[in-house]
Amino acid sequence: MHKHVRSHLQWTALLALASACGDDGASATSMGSDSDSATEGSSSGEPGTITVADSSGSSSASASASATGDSSSSGSDSGGPACGNDVREGDEVCDGSDVGDATCESEGFVGGTLACNAQCDGFDTSGCTSCGNGMIDAREDCDGDDLGDNACTDLGFDEGTLACDASCVFDTSACVAYSCGDGAINGETEECDGTDLNKASCDAAGFGAGEVSCTDRCVLDFTACCGDGNVGGSETCDGDDLAGNSCATQGDFDGGVLGCSEACDGFDVSGCTLCGDGAAQGSEQCDGDDLLGNDCTTVPGGFVGGSLACAPDCGFDTSGCNFCGNDIVDAGEQCDGTALDGADCLTLGHTGGVLGCDAACGYDESQCTDFPLPGVEAVAITEIMRDPSSIPDPGGEWFEIYNPSLTETYQLRGCLFQDDGVDNFDITSDLVIGPGELRTFGRSDNPGFVPDYVYDGLALGNSADELELFCVGNSVDRVAYDDMDFPDVSGAAMQVDPVATNAVDNDNGSNWCAAMTPYFMTDLGTPGLANDSCSPPTYAIDYCNLQFPTSIDDLEGAGVDVFGRLYIAGLTDQSNVNDPAVNVVAAVGYGPDGTDPSLDMGWVWTAAAPNPGWVGMGFPDANNDEYVGTMTLPLPGDYDFAYRFSGDGGLTFTYCDGTGSTDGYAAADAGQMTTSPAGDPTVLFFSEYYEGTSNNKVLELYNPSAQSVNLAACQIRTYANGAVVPGSSLPLVGLVLPGEVFTVCHTSLAAQPFCDQLASLAFNGNDALELYCDMTTVDVIGQLGFNPGAEWAGGGTGTLDEDLRRNCNVTAGDTNGADAFDPSLQWTGLPIIAANPQPENIDDLGEWNCP
Repeated sequence: MHKHVRSHLQWTALLALASACGDDGASATSMGSDSDSATEGSSSGEPGTITVADSSGSSSASASASATGDSSSSGSDSGGPACGNDVREGDEVCDGSDVGDATCESEGFVGGTLACNAQCDGFDTSGCTSCGNGMIDAREDCDGDDLGDNACTDLGFDEGTLACDASCVFDTSACVAYSCGDGAINGETEECDGTDLNKASCDAAGFGAGEVSCTDRCVLDFTACCGDGNVGGSETCDGDDLAGNSCATQGDFDGGVLGCSEACDGFDVSGCTLCGDGAAQGSEQCDGDDLLGNDCTTVPGGFVGGSLACAPDCGFDTSGCNFCGNDIVDAGEQCDGTALDGADCLTLGHTGGVLGCDAACGYDESQCTDFPLPGVEAVAITEIMRDPSSIPDPGGEWFEIYNPSLTETYQLRGCLFQDDGVDNFDITSDLVIGPGELRTFGRSDNPGFVPDYVYDGLALGNSADELELFCVGNSVDRVAYDDMDFPDVSGAAMQVDPVATNAVDNDNGSNWCAAMTPYFMTDLGTPGLANDSCSPPTYAIDYCNLQFPTSIDDLEGAGVDVFGRLYIAGLTDQSNVNDPAVNVVAAVGYGPDGTDPSLDMGWVWTAAAPNPGWVGMGFPDANNDEYVGTMTLPLPGDYDFAYRFSGDGGLTFTYCDGTGSTDGYAAADAGQMTTSPAGDPTVLFFSEYYEGTSNNKVLELYNPSAQSVNLAACQIRTYANGAVVPGSSLPLVGLVLPGEVFTVCHTSLAAQPFCDQLASLAFNGNDALELYCDMTTVDVIGQLGFNPGAEWAGGGTGTLDEDLRRNCNVTAGDTNGADAFDPSLQWTGLPIIAANPQPENIDDLGEWNCP
């Protein structure tokens, strides 16, 4: 910053010089009577005018009165204004000392004397001042507290306090001047002077040994002190200042870091290295066997173990270290934790088992097995469910194999099941079958039980098909069944008689019979258990009755659960729950009003099964079994209904009315049924589509009519992956009330209260779904015969992992399954998080709430 330091003395000299120049101008006037001077001189010969500088720097002349008193002046004789007569006239702003009412203050200054310029057309403000406004203006050293960043030391003093006087000139009265070099410490600015160090020392200043000196500017010099980082005096080095030396200049070292001794009188070579002398020193990580206590786990690199060595350059050699234990297969490891580098027991030459990894990251084959794969006729196919009812095709299909050996265990991994066509699947996971053991194979993970192996790619034909097991290229067993020589009962597995469970006798259809033991709802079979005998014992029916209801008034096509009771001495009284037997057969039926079912062939019968919730309490219920059958109501009319039981597999029956069989059957005691017409099923349409994660799948139907609709004539057909014909068909059972919905859920959602029917739904985002009623396409989701890829999508709405809800403006289904499908035109979609295993957005299912 520029400092304003011009002194008052300097300004005074300049003013004196200007005044002297003015005198010279005045004395140049000629003397004599013939003078042309504008103003005559006085008789004394002294100048009659004084010239001063105006504010613009020009000269002006002011006439003074003559000694004789003559006040006349040169100028025009016209009588106009005469500038210089000290009287303002005409258009003059001022004249001489006549400035009117103007002052320096009125002209913006703080004080001073205002004058008039030589032309009388303006003021001369050179005599005005701004001193006192707190700001340094022209010709001011300072102003109040504004010293222009100056101090005593800026004016040549050594210390003190600079001030500003009333005329805006520096006041140095409080400044003090000293002299560095006089051998005495003066003021606060001198730290020392000559030999007077003011008791300063290297130790007192925080340094080590050395001597303090004083500079010619009276400042202490610590450069000769050890520890200031600079070599000075007698020092050899100081801190990092090694005076250009290094380990290489100190002897036989080949590297490292040279240091300075604490006293600065020599070098510290402890950081210098000589790689190869067997001692780790200086910057060496190691030397020979000297690893400074390190091992693989303490050096950088994240090693878990191994052998650490020292390299020729005295750095760590980690080539012998390893990462065993980090779950990553690194160099030199076969495996690491659960990481097996793609190996398993089979790739190591075993037939099965579970490969592990030991503590040294080598394969642990202790849990691998070497059970042989079965050879020809070693295992047998003993049970096949080709036409399930409770869980329809394909999800309800399953079959079973048996190992008749008394000693041999077989590995089934790597074997193949196939038919004579293209259907087949490989067993790709470990599956062992021991002596006398059974293994079940299900086409879904819940065919009514938990199978030992879930497969896909092989369908069991309902009329005729083949099932053949191949292992190591050998045909182990083959069953080619038909619907003539083999039992063909819908809802019942066909099974080999227990006396023929081998790979030879199971070729003969006469050794097979329909299963008679319930395993899920109305489906019969013994998956994973010994087969029913094809020649079971027979029983006499001691008592039976139609339990409830005894009257029905409902719509045609409605499904009604009807219960009946049975007593067989020595069988049903074994426990207070159901005690079923193979040859015990039950059915509920209806026929013309007032007829005898044992004589009238017009009666229609529906199989009944033991009620799974039955627990008999007290006498006689504890001795009875209870059966339940779902009767589909016939066309409108009046009917009788009743139960019948057989103890010989259906060869003979005992008919049971509402009062029981003790007194025989009487039409008057039969159940009474009246059915009314149901609505048109073709008015139905899909109202909600839920394609969630895993098996979280739901389809909802809506009945917009004013009549209840019977679903007996309806089915949902699935066209997978662009198929032109349905791959599966789900018959629907039940009624849809007016203005209500009917919800079909996957069996995994059985606990949901909105589910009206459970089924093994198996559709994905690219599968088309058809509602088919009375041999007519009623509604379609998707496009039949077209595969869209992952899903049908449009307008931000898709059929994959979404909950689609039919818009309110839709009042009928899409009956053209061949047209392009854009879900956004009739549906509103809500996303379903694929990573969430639980169903979500289900609040609307079971209700007609269109968006």
